[in-house]
Amino acid sequence: MGSTLGDIRASMESLKGKLKSQMEVIEAELGKERLLVWSLARKLGREETDWSEVKGYYMHILTLVSEQEAEDGRLAHEQFQTQYLTLIGWVQDALDKIRGEEEAQERENLKVSKVCQLGERWAAAYHRIKTVL
Repeated sequence: MGSTLGDIRASMESLKGKLKSQMEVIEAELGKERLLVWSLARKLGREETDWSEVKGYYMHILTLVSEQEAEDGRLAHEQFQTQYLTLIGWVQDALDKIRGEEEAQERENLKVSKVCQLGERWAAAYHRIKTVL
C-alpha cells in the first residue's frame, strides 16, 4: 500500500475503476443467452481478489482519517459495496443455475444409458430363452 493518505486513496480509486470495468464486463456476459461457466467463474475469482484489496485500502484509510472524513466516505463505499455484492449474487445464481442444468442433463443421460442397458439385457435373455425352448 502507498505511504501517504493520497497515495492510498489513489491506489484504491484506481482499483475501484478496474473493478467497475470488470463488473460491466460481467454484467454484459450475464446478459448473454449462453454463458460460459469457466469464463464467468474466472472473472468472479478476479473480482473477489480485487474486492479484498479495495476493502484493505478502505480499512487502512479509515485508520488515517478523522471520524467526520470517515463518515463522509462511508456512504460512497457502501453504495459501491452494494453494487459489487449484488453483481456477485447474480453471478452465483447464474453459475448455480448452469450447474443445476448440467447435473440434470447428466442424470438424464444416465437414465437413457440404463434403459439401453436394460433393453440389451432383455434382448439377450429373450434370445437365450428362445434358444433353450
